[in-house]
Amino acid sequence: MKVIISGAGIGGLALAQGLHHAGHEVVVFERGTLPEGPSGYRLRLDSRAVAVLRRLLPPELWTALLASGVGAGAIQRLGYHDQHLRFLAEDRREDFDVLMIGRGPLRRMLAHGIVDRVRWSTTVASYDVGPESVSVTLSDGTVEHGDLVVSAEGVHSPLRVQLLGDAGYRSTGSIAVSGRVPGRPTDLGLPVMDEALRLGYLLASGPHELGMFLAVHDPSAGPSIDPAAVGPVAPDLEDAYLTWGLIGPESDMPTGDDAALRHGVEQLVASWHPEFGRLPGLSDPASVQRYGITAATEVPIWPTTAVTVLGDAVHAVPPSGGIGASTAIRDAGHLVEAISATSGRAELLRALHSYEQTMRGYADQVVADSVKPLHWQHQLASPAVHTVATGVLAGAQGLRRLVRR
Repeated sequence: MKVIISGAGIGGLALAQGLHHAGHEVVVFERGTLPEGPSGYRLRLDSRAVAVLRRLLPPELWTALLASGVGAGAIQRLGYHDQHLRFLAEDRREDFDVLMIGRGPLRRMLAHGIVDRVRWSTTVASYDVGPESVSVTLSDGTVEHGDLVVSAEGVHSPLRVQLLGDAGYRSTGSIAVSGRVPGRPTDLGLPVMDEALRLGYLLASGPHELGMFLAVHDPSAGPSIDPAAVGPVAPDLEDAYLTWGLIGPESDMPTGDDAALRHGVEQLVASWHPEFGRLPGLSDPASVQRYGITAATEVPIWPTTAVTVLGDAVHAVPPSGGIGASTAIRDAGHLVEAISATSGRAELLRALHSYEQTMRGYADQVVADSVKPLHWQHQLASPAVHTVATGVLAGAQGLRRLVRR
């Protein structure tokens, strides 16, 4: 069977790996290029995603992937703080079979061994389903034929729009500006943040519905497998860095180039703990970006055909939950399992219908859980609650009870 995948993101590449090693012909079209060096930010792969990758990847690639990230000891909780970095509450994670890895290394690892199957800088414009096969038309007019097309390039994929229209997602009304700071907090002169981030990552809530996520990624702090012991595939190791993302109402967030964005963030957090105000100036200018936060509504139902979707193309997961990449990998695992043993159009359609039903069974809850931190941020930013947050210890105790409801 020949499978055409539109999008070489995390989900698309995981799917390509699984199908390739199951003996299927795979071709992936990606409008961008494979990043070199630092790219994006650290991702948390939960136990379900880890189990899928263990099953889909060849052993030598799997061990190199583990050596490229950090095990469960790197993160144990999401801590909620006020804008002065005073602790308010926490959400502890019970899932310890996890992997923390940078987006760049993860994509490069997932592309390993199948790079020749990916056509970079190539955009898919549309698809056409026939009685025996399906085809895609590229932006240059070229037509590629196959047995199955999978849209894996996110909310704005032309294939996703052709299949589902505008159904299934919405803007949260929030905008994020994020950046990456090379180094560890303790080496950057950020001692309060260093202490707050020792057990995980944090969300600091300030007035006017502003909140900032912070996380540290340090692959040397506890890899799952010793990089020196891995071969023949070499691990992809990054230097330590801190990522931050300021989230707020669209009308209040800065616009413009990286300098304007950094200056705007500095102005918005000027009354916060001084360490927040230092982050934009310490950031790699190329890493600073502004983007809208989109969340899926209920996963739509569509007639099964020889075109399907996975990841954010069908259930946009906001980054506030830290589970978007894991869910895309989970989708890929179910899709590989569903179609691997099929032969003929009738069996393929039955398998695709089964995959789509399985995915709908968990996707809505994943999105709901990922939106919760945004809701908590709005709660903590309300005038009444924020007054308590900036009060004495008794107020912080009251907040703990509020957030845990």
